[in-house]
Amino acid sequence: MIRGINGIHHVAISVDDLDRAEAFYVEALGFELLGRYDFEASELGDSILGLETGAAKSLMIAAGNVHLEVFQFLSPEAASYPGDRPVCDHGYTHISLDIEPEHIQSVYDQLAEAGVRWHCPLTGEIGDELVMTYGRDPFGNVIEIQALEPDCYYHISRLPRWRNRSAE
Repeated sequence: MIRGINGIHHVAISVDDLDRAEAFYVEALGFELLGRYDFEASELGDSILGLETGAAKSLMIAAGNVHLEVFQFLSPEAASYPGDRPVCDHGYTHISLDIEPEHIQSVYDQLAEAGVRWHCPLTGEIGDELVMTYGRDPFGNVIEIQALEPDCYYHISRLPRWRNRSAE
């Protein structure tokens, strides 16, 4: 890793309704709302965003070992795509939620009730190294849920600063 880089701080997504996003990510998923902030169009903001007249309201959410930043752009008008953006298109493809294996089915069911449209049922069986699937949040963004067995070489516990918050 390049000296000075600590890792990924947050992933950002754009939605069409910030209140619905807060209801989904904070109330339904149980992540922690750290703050709301708005920004008006400015020359500096436009240069950072690569937009003209970029203005938005947003949320910063603590999501376990990473933050999620959610934007609702007020200007310029955001493009909507018919249907769902294919995950093979260039750009961010999904966010993945780390789930304890014994809770994967329950999380799958609860997220379906909260508005997630699953691409397919869970793959694998409890006890397999990996049980997972992809779905779409209420805004069409792709979410993966995955349950890795602790001895899997890319289990979240191998991250240097990871701690098991669900055991606290």
